[in-house]
Amino acid sequence: FYGIEQLWHGTEAALGRIHLSPSLKTTVDQFHPAYQDACLQVLGAALANHDAPEHAYMPIGIDKVDYYQQPGERVWSFAQLQPVTTAGSETLLSDISIFDDTGQRIVAIKGLYLKRAERSALLRARQKDARAAHRHRR
Repeated sequence: FYGIEQLWHGTEAALGRIHLSPSLKTTVDQFHPAYQDACLQVLGAALANHDAPEHAYMPIGIDKVDYYQQPGERVWSFAQLQPVTTAGSETLLSDISIFDDTGQRIVAIKGLYLKRAERSALLRARQKDARAAHRHRR
């Protein structure tokens, strides 16, 4: 699994060139999780200048996903933040479009909701989960 080859970003948008191993099986409506992850990672670049570094954003919901065709080894992922209507909102909205080299749409993700979280809270939760997993393995 390779992931992001190249990445460009602006204030609230990002474009990534994704390359994945041909051994990762995908169909028109079932993307390999590694493919999904790489395409969603592009959104992180769109968020880079959005908020303070002590905040992270976690996906909490999606309005709609449309699958158009089976992806090849290389695709383009374009992520764009949408305007938030509520001032001071801790929730962001994004759309992600995945295209092939000819510009043909492969997947369209509309209404990806992201919730702001304190990085310190996420790290505490991860440490707590790791301790619980360690105790459970004994």
